[in-house]
This record gives sequence, structure tokens and C-alpha cells, in this order.
Amino acid sequence: MPDSNKPAYTAHGSRQREHILEVAETLFIRKGINDVSMSEIASEGGMMRSTLYKYFKNVNMILWEIQHRKMLLLGKALQERFSDVTTTYQRYEVFFRCLLESFEAKPDNILFFSVFSEQYQLGSVYTSTGPYEQVFSPGDFGSKDTVKILMQNFHDGTMRADLDPKETAVTVVYSSANLLIGYAKSTWALPLKYQIEAKQLLKAAFDLMLRGLHT
Repeated sequence: MPDSNKPAYTAHGSRQREHILEVAETLFIRKGINDVSMSEIASEGGMMRSTLYKYFKNVNMILWEIQHRKMLLLGKALQERFSDVTTTYQRYEVFFRCLLESFEAKPDNILFFSVFSEQYQLGSVYTSTGPYEQVFSPGDFGSKDTVKILMQNFHDGTMRADLDPKETAVTVVYSSANLLIGYAKSTWALPLKYQIEAKQLLKAAFDLMLRGLHT
């Protein structure tokens, strides 16, 4: 006989997992990844430690799951939009627009990258010896995939002929990531100092980068 409680249990488990990730991300941003424990996540989330361990075996796996979900969301958004473009330059325009919209929606989401970026870079280089392969399934979207997409058909006549495809794509991906983090950390300060919103300055920075790419 089918277990009528299984769908409800699955839905509850999904909600609980999402709750854990949201609580943990807030703590990581506030305190840094080295000063957050499983006990603190459980306490902040209003649950027993035994409940937390049902979903994640340690803090490191929580960190990687948060990163994984953010990368999948970014990948989905980019791939959906890239399907409508016809030139390389348009692909770069879409990339910047997508990042800007993510920033405008919730700047705090960007701050997780600032505390986890170093560990992610190390783990995504040595994928066979760390947690990357435990969280990222084959074919999942990662930072290298953004570079690959931006390199495709690079010299189609819409980009400067003197630019190297790989060098340009890597530069744009990592420079834009650092810009996002920098402006996310300054959303409160910039309007006070310069009477300009951070999202406006971020858009200006992206526009300047785009101008340097076009023929």
C-alpha cells in the first residue's frame, strides 16, 4: 500500500533544507565561513543539531550546496537569455544585464561569493580531490561554463579584432564578479558619499567594459 504521508514528508524536507541554507548563508555573510559552526546554524534555525545532520554532514557541505544553487540559478538565467542572441557582443550585453538584475533584486545575495570565493576557486580547480564532485553533478553549470559560452564564435565581427577570446572572457567574468562584490559591500555608503546608488554605478562600470569590447 502506498505511503500517503511520503509527498508531505518530501515537501517538508525540501522546505527544511531551504531553511537551513538561508539561515547558514546569513551567518556566513555576517561572521565569515570560519566562524560558523553546525551548532550555531541549528540554534539560529530553531532546530536540533540531530535534525541539521539529517540534511548536511558538516559546514563545508552547506557552503558548497549554497554555491551550487547560486551557480545553477545563474546558469539557467544565462542560458535562457543566450538562446535569443545572434552575436558575440549581444552575448556580453546579456551577461552584464543578467548580473545587474541579480544585484538589483537582492545585493546581499552577492555577499556570499565574497566570503566563499577563495575556497570555491580552489575546489573548482582540483575537482577530483574535494567536495566539488560531491555537490556538482556532471553537466552542472560552473564558472568555467560562463567563460566557454563567452568565447564561442568570438571573432564574428562584433568584437574588437585585437582581443583574445579566452583572455577577454576570463577577464570579464572575474572583473564583473569583483565589481558585484565591491558594490554590494558599499550599497549603504555610496549614496551618502556621492548621492549615487550602487546599482547605478555598477551599470556604468558594466557599460564602460562593454564599450571596450565593441568594434
